[in-house]
Amino acid sequence: MAPSDKFSMPSGHTAAAFVFASIVATYYPEFAVLAYCWASLIGLARVLLGVHFPDDILAGGLLGYGCAQAAFVLLAI
Repeated sequence: MAPSDKFSMPSGHTAAAFVFASIVATYYPEFAVLAYCWASLIGLARVLLGVHFPDDILAGGLLGYGCAQAAFVLLAI
């Protein structure tokens, strides 16, 4: 499968998954490990599909987690 774009840094799918996982972990801490494992598996799937490199996934994960934490601070959660 050929990537749709040669500029794939960071992974948007992984970033979105980590935003969602961070929200779940904040409101339902008992599911935090499951949520972050799920988000990590989404990133792994992107690599296995050949549409991202591992550093794209790392950047996407950090971006998603960072955006969620910034939103929590701005919303005073």
